[in-house]
Amino acid sequence: MLTPLYAGLLGLLYALLSGRVMWWRMRSGVLTGDGPGEVGHAMVRAHANFMEFVPLVLVLILVIELGGGDPRWVHGLGLALLVARVLHAVGMWRSTGVSFGRRAGAGLTWSVLLVASGVCLSLCCA
Repeated sequence: MLTPLYAGLLGLLYALLSGRVMWWRMRSGVLTGDGPGEVGHAMVRAHANFMEFVPLVLVLILVIELGGGDPRWVHGLGLALLVARVLHAVGMWRSTGVSFGRRAGAGLTWSVLLVASGVCLSLCCA
């Protein structure tokens, strides 16, 4: 199985995102929400955005793998998702506004979501 590789790597990235939010909360004293200012909001949103996309896309990748899809799809989509989420996180950490990392990460995440959905549909209809 290939999907556990990407699930594990993405899990480590999620742990990093979670750790940054926890560190910021302890340091700033903001126990809920994102507090005043943009820094907390950016960290909380990078963390939340990860959870809004990654679980579903990982399920789609797993369905492709279990459905007999070409392993190159699994590797390509898994690697693209990992790169997308790293780009997005770094982009959010570096700027609270629009940045290359945020834009590229979001666009690549959407692309992986759409392609993985299409591959799943092609497997069920083949």
